[in-house]
Amino acid sequence: MYKIFLFLLISISLLSHAQTISSLKKDEILDNLSKLEKMEYENYEQAIFNLNQEILNYSELRKKECLGEFSTLEIDNEGESITKKNTLSKEEKKLCQIELLNFRKKYIKNIYKIRKKHLEDIHQKQIEELKSMQDENLNELDTVLQKLR
Repeated sequence: MYKIFLFLLISISLLSHAQTISSLKKDEILDNLSKLEKMEYENYEQAIFNLNQEILNYSELRKKECLGEFSTLEIDNEGESITKKNTLSKEEKKLCQIELLNFRKKYIKNIYKIRKKHLEDIHQKQIEELKSMQDENLNELDTVLQKLR
């Protein structure tokens, strides 16, 4: 009985550790997303690509977790190990999927906002360059006009 209790305690610990790893990965992704907002344009495209890869990997991992099938190893009274298949309840699967979808929605909204800001910054720089070219060309033409007068 003591062995079963010890095993269950270890199993619960490992399960909570897996959830902690998942939440750490989620927090890391959100942290990288916030860093992306302040990033210079030169590194921006590669960082977006890397972040999208992280999201895909995280989503795949969470999908598997949300399917809810996992095995546990138990030790019976005689010391023999027994592998048991366990599943999440329908409610647990549903909650897991809702959490994953909400996270993905949050990511999509934030990445849209960040990309939009970067595009607006690029556009503003292009407008400034265009204005500068216009002023330069007009100044040259004014100079030629003054020489002709």
